[in-house]
Amino acid sequence: TTTVYSKNPALVIRDYLTDTVYGLGATAAEIDDASFIAAANICDENVSVASGGTEKRYTINGVIDTSKQPAAVLQDMLSACAGTIYYSNGQWKIRAGAYVTPTESLSMDDVVGQIKVTTRVSNQSNFNAVKGIFLSPEDNWQPVDYPSVTSSTFEAEDNGVQRFVDVTLPFTTSSAMAQR
Repeated sequence: TTTVYSKNPALVIRDYLTDTVYGLGATAAEIDDASFIAAANICDENVSVASGGTEKRYTINGVIDTSKQPAAVLQDMLSACAGTIYYSNGQWKIRAGAYVTPTESLSMDDVVGQIKVTTRVSNQSNFNAVKGIFLSPEDNWQPVDYPSVTSSTFEAEDNGVQRFVDVTLPFTTSSAMAQR
């Protein structure tokens, strides 16, 4: 019942979904509050930074372009929390990017048909390193490259060939958060 400023991506996305002027105009009944609370808690977790200290796992910083389609705005906003959003059973649900311990175990009793194994992924879909841009406060809020994240293990599995995926983070203002 209180309105406050927040940089929590899950809360900002919820606000965008329910905003009747600039957002989607969803009703409170169309929001799965449990998923948004869980995502907001993940975003608010303090994580250690290599340079020392801590920062929130995810924050959202930026301005939306109202001339963009709502789906594009949501995708940009979700990039701030490595999140996914979906509409299921009449409600919007969200997940923030963080490991969640599995709560189910599957056995052969759960298999209802033949098991099919796909052994090869196309090179277009395959990568072993990540690079991209974020908004840097040190560079007057201009888009700059964040340090790439590579895996020597995955690169070795790809015969020493480094394959990058380019990830643009229009609402991220921390280099460490961009790498995360």
